[in-house]
Amino acid sequence: MKLKGAIFSQSQSESTDVLAECFTRRNIAVKCFYLDQDYILAGLPIIVRANSGEQFHFSEFSFSYGRTWGETNARLKLHKWVAAFQTEGVTSLDPLNGILANDKKERMMPLFAEAGIPIPKTLVFTTGTHVTQVLNSISEQFACHVVIKADGSGGKNISFVHTSDKESVASTVRKYSVDELLSQALLCQQYIKSKNANGLSFHYRAILVFGNLSVLMRFTSASEAELASNMALGGSAELLPANFLSKEEVVILRNAAAATSINIAGIDFLKVGGELFVLEVNNSPGLYTACKLGTEKHLSDIVTAVETLHLQK
Repeated sequence: MKLKGAIFSQSQSESTDVLAECFTRRNIAVKCFYLDQDYILAGLPIIVRANSGEQFHFSEFSFSYGRTWGETNARLKLHKWVAAFQTEGVTSLDPLNGILANDKKERMMPLFAEAGIPIPKTLVFTTGTHVTQVLNSISEQFACHVVIKADGSGGKNISFVHTSDKESVASTVRKYSVDELLSQALLCQQYIKSKNANGLSFHYRAILVFGNLSVLMRFTSASEAELASNMALGGSAELLPANFLSKEEVVILRNAAAATSINIAGIDFLKVGGELFVLEVNNSPGLYTACKLGTEKHLSDIVTAVETLHLQK
């Protein structure tokens, strides 16, 4: 079976379903591959084989769109596939360097710094860093409330401490260590207060498709005690009008997506005291969440981008 395009996801999800449906309505054939199932890259030129023995061949006019998170084997499989696609000249909507940069903030934050993207003051400590070095760096660089969490935590198990409370900082850091060495990458970030009149934390997410603002949302936490306003942690979401952002702020978001080489990007950010701070760029931008709020503009924009790429070949 020859394919025009493929959508990759760690497992079947509403986001991949609604995107595939949008392609189908525009008469573009796609196949969804779920990386928790037994699909393997059989070789070059691109052939993907299912455990049923069915084979899928990718033509030079194919495109790929990869989304995965969390589980290491699925991420490695996605990386292998996208690398093979690029070798064979198959267009990938998000290139491999963008997918790799999006995996960890220890890769993402230096890219923001190099591009001059405004972010909260952040230190990222790599696996194996000695706890003493971590504590000294935090003490030297911060005199404020900070958020400490594992890199790639998805908003879970966040610790909120003031750096003047050295015992709390030390005990928090040591939760991520074995024999005084970090067992995983650790993020320490300046806490920027962003709460509504009810005391609930909130942040914004913009979905950009090839640099163009498509959808703008506000995410709000489920309770006052919850620092993270992630949907996965029970938060709520609402649509905002595009004119909520100035032209200059849209340029900042566009530059953040470009810095990480993510073409279909969900950019999390804060707006506090007239300043915008980028938190991260997600290559899993919340397609279905935006659909539930009543818009499919982002899906239409993705399909239009694919059609444009085909015309350019």
